[in-house]
Amino acid sequence: MSIQFLARLLPAPFIRQAQAALFSILRLRWTLTTGISLEVLSRTEWTLYNDIFVDGEYDAAIRAVIQLLSGCHNVLVVDLGANVGFFGLRIFHMLSSAGISTDRLRVFAIEPSPDNLGELRRRIQQQGKWANCVTIVPGLVGEKKYGTAAFFESHNHGVSTLLGSFKYPGARKIAAKFVDLDRALPQGEPVHLLKCDIEGAELEFVRNYGLLLHRVEIAIFEVHHAVCDIEHLKHELAAAGLSRERIVTDRGNTSVRLYTRE
Repeated sequence: MSIQFLARLLPAPFIRQAQAALFSILRLRWTLTTGISLEVLSRTEWTLYNDIFVDGEYDAAIRAVIQLLSGCHNVLVVDLGANVGFFGLRIFHMLSSAGISTDRLRVFAIEPSPDNLGELRRRIQQQGKWANCVTIVPGLVGEKKYGTAAFFESHNHGVSTLLGSFKYPGARKIAAKFVDLDRALPQGEPVHLLKCDIEGAELEFVRNYGLLLHRVEIAIFEVHHAVCDIEHLKHELAAAGLSRERIVTDRGNTSVRLYTRE
């Protein structure tokens, strides 16, 4: 009888606890050739690491930013749904590999989960001078700009969503405040790259932030097909001038889509 067959007979909470214990014992850490340090401390983080560092699903957008930096630009990056920071670390690694100095980058990392925020701060602080590039902003992004709402967070903090219909089985309910990006981000400046992975609230975000999107040069979205009308999303982005679409990855239930100006 195989281990995989036995695992299917075990209750899901037991499997989750066993996975957490295994990753706690393994304590997977690595320092890249650029000096950027990585940790993979859960099954969810293993998925994020593979999506971002192995499959490179955001690399096309980051390479476009590197092209901007080959000129005289400094760049502003907005990371919506920063989680524990793998996207930011990928940017640091790729910019460092390209010989770009830290003083030419600013990153605003937006994240609602208190647990993720603690890990995000800790991991960013380990990155030497690159840590000075990052401003961490706690808060929800989605259906509105102000007030407080409940969101649903999975057991390992991998999925944080405002949508009850989209919550992970066994998710806990947490209250958090919305962040008004029009106030939290530098006003009037171009946003050279916006990454949006907010677990189903992407359409609500673009509806609320048309003026901000007019300042965005490159946007990359993880789109959750079950809860996001892709044609409506494309329409809203095109209205802000982000009319050129490239599908980077399509996994059936989600896709990563890059939007740029003509």
